[in-house]
Amino acid sequence: MSDKDKRDAAVDDFAKAMKARLDEKAAQGYTGWDEHYPAGKLAHEIYNDAARILPETGGWNDKKGIDIANRAMMLWYRRQGAIEAATGGEVEQ
Repeated sequence: MSDKDKRDAAVDDFAKAMKARLDEKAAQGYTGWDEHYPAGKLAHEIYNDAARILPETGGWNDKKGIDIANRAMMLWYRRQGAIEAATGGEVEQ
């Protein structure tokens, strides 16, 4: 398996875990991921969760790691929408 294949498989597996966690949180009634939840609060939660799961704290928690990734995705998604709105739909990658 090439490095690219391993990298792609890791991203695919991680994306599956992210989707499962989003589904779990949606079933618990969480909403607003795409616009209503304040971006500043998302960023603050990323920071707090990251500080809690540092190896030296012994606090690694797979769900927190996935939560960080999902919040980062939410911020990325909103930014992409803002760029698309400002450029008429053209987004540079």
